[in-house]
Amino acid sequence: MKSLACLLARRVVCVLAIGAVALFGDTAPALEFLEVTSNADSGEGSLREAITIANGNGVPDIIVFDLPVGEELIAPLSPLPALTEANTTISRFMGAVVPDALIIDGQFAGDADGLIIQAAGIVIDGLTIISFERSGIVAEGAGTSDFRVSNCLVGTDGIECFGNRHHGILVRDGANGGIIGGYYGGNVISGNGYDGIRIVGENTSYVYVSGNRIGTNSFGSLPIGNGWRSDDLRGIWVAPRSEEGEGEGEGEGDGALRAVPKETNAEGIELIDGFARGGGILIAFGASSNGISGNIELEPSIIAGNYWYGIKVYGVGTDYNFISGCLIGTAFDGASILPNEEEGVHVQFGPNGTFIGSELDYENYSNIIGGNNVGIKVDGPGVEGTTISNNAIGGVPSIAGDIAIPNRLAGIIVEDGPTNTFIGGWSPEQGNCIQFNGTTGIKAKGAGTTGVTISRNQISDHPGKGIILSEGANGDIAPPVITAVGESEISGTAGDYQMIEVYSDSDEEGRTFLAGTSVDTGGGWTVFGSFGAFGGTNITATATDASNTSAFSAPVPMPVSAEGEGEGEGEGEGPVDIDIPGDLQSLQNNPLLGYIPEPYKSYLLGQGIQNGDFNGGINLTVSALPGENKNGLVDGVEFFGNGIPDAQEFGVVKLLAADPDFDNGIVSGKQIGESFQHNCREITENVLGDTLGPIVRFNAPELINVIAAYSMFGDGEITSMTSNTLTATGSFGIMNGYFAFFGNGLNSFGFGQLNSLSLDVNNFMTEPELLPTGDLDGDGATNQEEWDAFGPDGFLAAVLDPEIVPGSEGEGEGEGEGEGEGEGEGEGEGEGEGEGEGEGEGEGEGEGEGEGEGEGEGEGEGEGEGEGEGEGEGEGEGEGEGEGEGEGEGEGEGEGEGEGEVQCVDEWHTADQSRNNWIELTELLRVIQFYNSGGFHCAASPGDTEDGYVPGSGPNTTCCAHDSDYAPSGPDWSIALTELLRLIQFYNSGGYYACPNAEPATEDGFCVGPPPGK
Repeated sequence: MKSLACLLARRVVCVLAIGAVALFGDTAPALEFLEVTSNADSGEGSLREAITIANGNGVPDIIVFDLPVGEELIAPLSPLPALTEANTTISRFMGAVVPDALIIDGQFAGDADGLIIQAAGIVIDGLTIISFERSGIVAEGAGTSDFRVSNCLVGTDGIECFGNRHHGILVRDGANGGIIGGYYGGNVISGNGYDGIRIVGENTSYVYVSGNRIGTNSFGSLPIGNGWRSDDLRGIWVAPRSEEGEGEGEGEGDGALRAVPKETNAEGIELIDGFARGGGILIAFGASSNGISGNIELEPSIIAGNYWYGIKVYGVGTDYNFISGCLIGTAFDGASILPNEEEGVHVQFGPNGTFIGSELDYENYSNIIGGNNVGIKVDGPGVEGTTISNNAIGGVPSIAGDIAIPNRLAGIIVEDGPTNTFIGGWSPEQGNCIQFNGTTGIKAKGAGTTGVTISRNQISDHPGKGIILSEGANGDIAPPVITAVGESEISGTAGDYQMIEVYSDSDEEGRTFLAGTSVDTGGGWTVFGSFGAFGGTNITATATDASNTSAFSAPVPMPVSAEGEGEGEGEGEGPVDIDIPGDLQSLQNNPLLGYIPEPYKSYLLGQGIQNGDFNGGINLTVSALPGENKNGLVDGVEFFGNGIPDAQEFGVVKLLAADPDFDNGIVSGKQIGESFQHNCREITENVLGDTLGPIVRFNAPELINVIAAYSMFGDGEITSMTSNTLTATGSFGIMNGYFAFFGNGLNSFGFGQLNSLSLDVNNFMTEPELLPTGDLDGDGATNQEEWDAFGPDGFLAAVLDPEIVPGSEGEGEGEGEGEGEGEGEGEGEGEGEGEGEGEGEGEGEGEGEGEGEGEGEGEGEGEGEGEGEGEGEGEGEGEGEGEGEGEGEGEGEGEGEGEGEVQCVDEWHTADQSRNNWIELTELLRVIQFYNSGGFHCAASPGDTEDGYVPGSGPNTTCCAHDSDYAPSGPDWSIALTELLRLIQFYNSGGYYACPNAEPATEDGFCVGPPPGK
């Protein structure tokens, strides 16, 4: 004991010394040690005197104890002074004598609290605080922050009950940033009259309760419950109430059942549900962003044996509190029942955003909740957005056999008005294990109870149904119907636009999650996989609409394989069940899009499902405020199509991904399916992140599919947005009213910063085969040519069938006129082919008109001649820019004017002063300087600045414009946000290179990534 005490003493001195230097700098005043040498109520050497000195000496203090052996009990005769000066520590570990217990006994102090914290940086360490008429420790007021209570016994000596009549620890009225327990050692907080810990009041926040034992003895093995409510019941454990709630005669368990009088408005205690019962921990009345957790370094928090709730989160404004790393209703081993009388966790009447569990794929469950009357209860109007993930509720899976720790009634009850309760995870590892509870796994009740989403949980071994919806909860959504069960696929019917999850169970619940899919229109669904191993079990399913999940479907047995192998012949994960065109239709009707700001919504939907073409240059070059009308903009989104509508290209993905056996030597269905699945995972797990991901995953899964499909047409833009690009663009947030692509523009909707996109099409063999320049079927015609020839009705068949070749029959009728329009060098040559029967000779003129700036040859007139022959009857018209070549019968002459300028494009971007094909941070910051200053102009002499430019608008524009200034109509001598984001692409992608002849052309003549061959 003493060796541990010495270690802790050294640690405390070190931390306090470091903290003092941090507070006061190199001139930090020396710490003052104040010794308590007497257990007298007052006078020299007393605790009262030490606190009084510490409150007035203006320096950090450590109050230590050097009491005679046998005099370690201090019994104040009146209330002790509050701790009102910052950075005061009271510790029993730093005196000459370290007793096993330094006891402050308040039985003679009158109507008093024990120790009161009213300043920042207060530490109470290693004390036993018992028998005060009010609370053992109080931290109160907005000026109270960064306090710590550790290694204390509050309301008990660790073996018996000596409870404080009100609360063990009370934190209220704006106190914030405290740690109760934590790294330095957990507390035992048991036997107190109302709550073990009560955290209440607006702005009472960031209080972390970690690694404590609340309601048990020091060993976490026996109950010393908080909430005994009156002296005659002090220290006596009351077993859970009966289902009828009578509390007499029908209870089960090892404890005695007693009638308990209700105390209403007793001694100024706030009432809960009209009476003042207590429990383990209460967070209420506006206290927000507080956490209850296990001490990762040492042990979980044990919250068990309490007379009412284990943990209660209560009231409007009590938002964003979390609970993880706890044993709630069990002893220290997580397997022996040590019940809280009512709910293990209760969220009631108004809290938003309560998180119970963990959203990570933990090897072990975040909370183990068993032995209570109800495991988790969420009820009452105004409760919004409760998440319950990665908990073991009623049972703990084990290799040696599942351990039953049942809650007496249901595992989870959601009733009487909560909305948007999420129960489960985005993977089976994140879901809850809900087993062995006394009635059902999950029960949702009441017409106002909506948005209970239940996903990827392990629900089994209940006497009743695994999921029960009653009295209109979740809109009475009907479960799906399973129509066929096989070793490689399971199918059925459900409502339109629902998400289906399929499970296996020995009974009629859902012990093992097998697969998920979505339903478009028509109600049919199918999941694919290797399900033979589940032969002999029942197959069940749930359906979820926008957020409401059904009960389990009627079970259908999985046949046992005649050979007993159960594997079938399938390999891998089976085909991908996707319908991206249908997903676009679903997105149009999805109410979630109402919460997505422009320009994202317009981008995702396109101009129209059948005609939208957004995935050419898929960087959203936002160059206007949403709603402004400019050419090439849709609600502020400038887009560049590649000529083939997205729905058609998505159709190709659907056909290939659904046929893993397709392989024509150019592209394989298996590769496309794996690419699509990978992209969906990346977007869900790494891009959308922990906050937005769950919202999108279950409210608009189509959105993920659409973005994943877009990423498969990676023609240099979406594929370049890898690694840190999204984070970098997002870091600009909303600037001057612009939305950065998938950045902080969503923050105003509470979704937080999105993570980085990490998609690389090159890994999936999808570039360039899927692009317009590719040739999916190897028939010699590009995908673009197949589209031009066959259009929307025949493209999907033609692009995958080498027997369907463009040009097999004459197209068009006419007399072979070819018209060409050209810009730039004055060479306008029209393209027009007409093939068929016979020859038609006539006159064809190709006219090239226009002005070319920048690349024009000379300053005068240019002539362009187009010559061509057309056979048969056919009319071909070709329009082109620059050096178009046209075939058409006749001769054409074109005249054009070109205004010559200095050649300003070479292989180096003007931002790349080091000429290493990479934009370094200093070079990026230089362009940001231009962006922030509203423009740039030429330096008087090129050598005057590092790059020959000067920030800000100016008259001198005689030099070449900066390469980042690539506005479509010519340089405007300013850097727009879209142009800045383009340079950030180069910065994040590891390089750039000149690609003036790229197909399709880039906006600035450069391509993203290291130069080929480097």
